[in-house]
Amino acid sequence: MNAFDIISISSGLDLSGLFEPASHGKRERKFTSTAAVEEVEERVVEVGGRLGYRVEREKGGAIGLVKGRTVLLAEILEVAPEFVMVVVKVVDCGGGVVEFEEVYWDDLRVGFEGIGLSWHNDDVS
Repeated sequence: MNAFDIISISSGLDLSGLFEPASHGKRERKFTSTAAVEEVEERVVEVGGRLGYRVEREKGGAIGLVKGRTVLLAEILEVAPEFVMVVVKVVDCGGGVVEFEEVYWDDLRVGFEGIGLSWHNDDVS
């Protein structure tokens, strides 16, 4: 995590649009949490399993969620003690990113209720 990641939490200061393709925001969601890293990891595994994803723990602490041709990567970054940022990215969707967007982001968001303090994407309230 670097200063750019922290600044991007504030939508008013987010400069990622200058450096990333316009579709990037639709392929990634971020939220913050005051839960412990271990608790967030457990929730990612639980939600992924409940939604039918095969869970794969990656080196470096990331968690992969695989369902058919859809591959998500959840990175849990400790910003400060008792404050983490979770970045969920669509790594591959077999060309069906738009379909993933419309159908599945809300399912993930509902799964993280109670642990997600705040979502940090302009199109997600």
